[in-house]
Amino acid sequence: NDLLSKPSMKHVLDNTSIPFVICGGDFPGAFGSKDDVLKARAEVLDYQNFIGKGKFFSVQGNHDFTIRSSSGGSTGYTAENSLVYDTLIRPNEFYLPSIQAGKEYYYIDIPSQKTRIFMLNSMDGNPATENTDPWGTQYTISQEQADWLIAKAKEKTGWKFIFICHVPCDSN
Repeated sequence: NDLLSKPSMKHVLDNTSIPFVICGGDFPGAFGSKDDVLKARAEVLDYQNFIGKGKFFSVQGNHDFTIRSSSGGSTGYTAENSLVYDTLIRPNEFYLPSIQAGKEYYYIDIPSQKTRIFMLNSMDGNPATENTDPWGTQYTISQEQADWLIAKAKEKTGWKFIFICHVPCDSN
């Protein structure tokens, strides 16, 4: 549905009470080149611009900015953290006071529903070197992010929490 996704999402947002879209990552395919990653980056920004500022939120997927050149496992290209931040986070900084500069995790509050949606970056922890799980499931959240998550959860009493991330928060 590549040709219909953007207009379909925009139509739903414009004609319902649904406030925004959350994307779980993996814009490009698993294998490719630096050009494929940069093309996918342009796609993310295009979605954000087309759908509307403050209406498209995303988390990093394991293929978005690290892409393999073959199924044998060689890495084709890994984008710098600044490119990831500039793509997924910076366009929404104005709309999300929960974003800390340089961090790729944040939350979205819906006060009327007493709900806090945590958008976690399950790609910021380092996979254990002895981990034998498949490449795409080796990631976790960092201790810094876990500490932030606990502190932000403790801020709200009687609220519901929703956790969004691309891969499991803890590969173990």
